[in-house]
Amino acid sequence: YYKMDFPAFEKKKAREDAKKFRDREQFISRNRNPDPATPVGKRVMQYREWCRAYTGRQFAKSNMFTFPDPTPLKGVDPEAKPEDIPLIDMKDVTFKYPGTDVMILGKK
Repeated sequence: YYKMDFPAFEKKKAREDAKKFRDREQFISRNRNPDPATPVGKRVMQYREWCRAYTGRQFAKSNMFTFPDPTPLKGVDPEAKPEDIPLIDMKDVTFKYPGTDVMILGKK
């Protein structure tokens, strides 16, 4: 349990995970081919799985907020200000509830 706010927790947890990763990688490199039937072999397998999951999380975080460049909208002047471009154009919108003849937003 960590008695701190969330941003401080994230930083501390990242430092702890990085240290744990270095320690486990070092342990794995010292024990390259252990017998899986021994306790050391079991520990190496657990450490390898944790390291795979950790590197997967790090890769996912690195690509989390990368977005492609926006493409220009069709039929819009590229010189126009973004505030002046209507993204939703609602013309002749009508609908009704199932089982009724009441038209919503319909012309009378």
